[in-house]
Amino acid sequence: MEDFNELEWINNFFDNTIDLQGQGIERIKNFALFWNMFENFACGNFANVQKIESFVVNLNDRTAISNELVNPYLKYFIDRYSQNGEINIEGLQFRTFASDIRAKEKIRKVLIREVTTPQEILEALLLILLRFRNNLFHGNKQIVNLNSQISNFTHANKLLGEVLTLMKQNYLITF
Repeated sequence: MEDFNELEWINNFFDNTIDLQGQGIERIKNFALFWNMFENFACGNFANVQKIESFVVNLNDRTAISNELVNPYLKYFIDRYSQNGEINIEGLQFRTFASDIRAKEKIRKVLIREVTTPQEILEALLLILLRFRNNLFHGNKQIVNLNSQISNFTHANKLLGEVLTLMKQNYLITF
């Protein structure tokens, strides 16, 4: 079989109107891998709001979640979702399920700093990443807009890496 250059094919498919080369596509591909590991180890291969809530409680029971872990990401997402002094998370495209409505409210409370414990912040951050994952794989993300999401995926990957490392250090991951 001949070599197949997937990125070249995608770019050609879109008549070279987008450029998915370089760092951007790598961040997005890596997010798929990081999320897969997180979902496997933290959520029993099926991430949802309840499983993320339970995971954060379990992790915090093993090792106190610190402000040092969550604050850089909290700052990024506050900046990302602030518009004219207001928080706007509609772009995360929440569904109308009760769990999504609850998650949306948790995220909003964290981003407006009504809720400030490191445990609750980590939960909200992971719920944001769950929306990234759902929107990327199941939602209506358009491939032509993915390059505008590079910073989101960069922060998501680093946070997931730190969470996975913390899990491994606290024997929540076994091979």
